[in-house]
Amino acid sequence: MERALWEGLDKANPKDFPTFRERGVHDSLRYPDANQIKLDLSVWDEAGKRRCPRIFLPKVGWVKFRKTLKIAAMDLGVSNLITLPDGTVFDPVSPLRRFEEKLAWEQRKLSRKKQFSRAERSRQIGSQ
Repeated sequence: MERALWEGLDKANPKDFPTFRERGVHDSLRYPDANQIKLDLSVWDEAGKRRCPRIFLPKVGWVKFRKTLKIAAMDLGVSNLITLPDGTVFDPVSPLRRFEEKLAWEQRKLSRKKQFSRAERSRQIGSQ
């Protein structure tokens, strides 16, 4: 750690200061061979107790997970926003098209207000 800090202070060295890992950022792993992974989706164990589904990951072991989404895959397209595996189609929603005229009207009204005035601030808050 000390060496990394000194290398960060050295102008001739192209290395930067060390950064600490954030929780949830780049917390992923990849298994190229899908045959190594085993799924156990049963919610009852051998003793009859309720439990979470689990997945077997090589070098890690059995890991419990919570299955929250029922969507297995989605197809994001151009003409249809989302197509679910069961064939349900969702059209694209564009609220901007619906409110373009009102947005232009409000922007014109705001442009006539004095900048940084109380009236401009109240107009900005009111249009949100």
